[in-house]
Amino acid sequence: MNVFSSTQWRVVHAFHSVAFVFIFSSLLLGGPTYATTLQIQLGGVNIVFDGTDIDDAGSSVSGAEDPADADPLDTVTFTLDDTPVGTLVGPPVGTDAIFVDIHIPGVPSIPAVGGAVTTAGIPTGTFDLLTTAVAPAVGLALDLDAVHVTYVPIANNLSFVFSGSVASIDSQDLPFGLEIGAPVTVTLSTQTSSVTIGGGFVTSFTASGTGEIRGAVVPEPSALSLAVVAFFGLLARSRRRRA
Repeated sequence: MNVFSSTQWRVVHAFHSVAFVFIFSSLLLGGPTYATTLQIQLGGVNIVFDGTDIDDAGSSVSGAEDPADADPLDTVTFTLDDTPVGTLVGPPVGTDAIFVDIHIPGVPSIPAVGGAVTTAGIPTGTFDLLTTAVAPAVGLALDLDAVHVTYVPIANNLSFVFSGSVASIDSQDLPFGLEIGAPVTVTLSTQTSSVTIGGGFVTSFTASGTGEIRGAVVPEPSALSLAVVAFFGLLARSRRRRA
């Protein structure tokens, strides 16, 4: 004997449908489908310091999103949780258009004997990774907050370490279908090729080295989208049955 009315059966059916979608989407979203950290390794970074600002060696013009005003890179390597995803290789070895556009204003006086200084972050600096040959060429455009600069002279080998936290992500169009999200950090590790000293402080230098951009991976919404589509499909089916 059927103890449920047709209305009660519809309620039970709807409950089971929603429960199925919830469990299914939880399994998809809860599994180890996506990596948690995106690392972008930059090879062949060249920077200059004029006593006040740090810029890429390509030009002091910043934020133009123009490769003509940026420093060409040797390589850009993308990894997810230390697993390689892909590498772009610039000339002369490769043919990929890869550049970095850096501007760090208001760097405090750096002691010639070595030491660390921190910018105020006002105005903010910029750090743009460019990944096409013509403007606008933004692969990733970042605004930098306070930047920490450490200068370490060791015998005749003078090294310079730069690090900064990102205030905001302006825009991005990364290759390999990747998307980076907050929190993001930027670091550079460079070795100076020329340094000038005046009054006990570093008044200028040129340096070359590597860089890293690290941030959270923004997962593709495939699992969530599938769950939402399934839910609304079941909802529409239930409404058709009631009709």
